[in-house]
Amino acid sequence: MGFDGPRPLRHVGDTKEGNEVPRNDSMASSRCAAGLAAICVIVSVSCGGKTPPLGGQTSPPVSSETSSLTTAPLSPPTGSPTTPTTTSVPPLATTGYGLPGCYYSYHDPHPGAERPKDFVLQGCMQNGFWLTDMSWSSWGPRGADGTGTFVVNTCEIDCASGPAVSSPVVVHSWNPKPAQAGSHCPPNLNIYAELILAFPKTLPPATQIQINTKYRGMAAVHNPSDVSAFCE
Repeated sequence: MGFDGPRPLRHVGDTKEGNEVPRNDSMASSRCAAGLAAICVIVSVSCGGKTPPLGGQTSPPVSSETSSLTTAPLSPPTGSPTTPTTTSVPPLATTGYGLPGCYYSYHDPHPGAERPKDFVLQGCMQNGFWLTDMSWSSWGPRGADGTGTFVVNTCEIDCASGPAVSSPVVVHSWNPKPAQAGSHCPPNLNIYAELILAFPKTLPPATQIQINTKYRGMAAVHNPSDVSAFCE
């Protein structure tokens, strides 16, 4: 009896209708290689080694910088936010407008005060005349318009005792210009160079006020004498 070589191994499911079904050698080799690879993976992991990439592909090396960027968690910012530095700009000087008359630093109105309720036009002490209870409908570079009461000190007894005489008045002023030299007024205070005091009812004493014009049908005085701006 001659020896014909090794016979193929039989496995369950390798027969069909009593005939032997030949094994696919390449499939067997692949399964064997897969089994060996699984054993290598188990051994490598248990020994603390790195798992080799499947399919024979080699992963590119990862630098420490790239690793820190991709794996490090984002930390919230600490500390107070930085406030941007700003440069303070000095305010621009504003231009004020005023009536010709007396301005005192310790008295209202002060230099540049607009729409004064009470204002001394002439005679910065007790003698002279002034406006009181004024209400202004306009005030600015084009002029000022208001109504109120005109009061004049007659100084008949003496200038400290009066008596004072009052009359309703309409005030119209315009043509603002820098205060005259020697007035001690701030340079940004423009004084109305033209002033009209009109009297719709009773006239002030002629010894103190000389009527010289009309304004809107009312007897009036244009630029009464000895009226100029003075700041102290």
